[in-house]
Amino acid sequence: MAGVSQSAPCNHFADRKSLWVVLSTKGFRRLDIDLEEAIASIDPVDSAACIQPLGRAFRPFAERHTNLLGLMFGGNSPVPPRGG
Repeated sequence: MAGVSQSAPCNHFADRKSLWVVLSTKGFRRLDIDLEEAIASIDPVDSAACIQPLGRAFRPFAERHTNLLGLMFGGNSPVPPRGG
């Protein structure tokens, strides 16, 4: 999709782990934006409902970025694609 060879990232990263660190950092930044928007909508008076907006923000992120989420929380390697 980017119009470059599969080996192009090798020119920019020392090793695979360095690439994964950058990708997971960007993933956490994306997730942070979604969660900050959810936090802004929380009614601080209704403590029982505080967690619901966070879940409503996290689930779509997880569905849109399944492999990225696996990289962010799964350790040193991306999770295999669904069905694979």
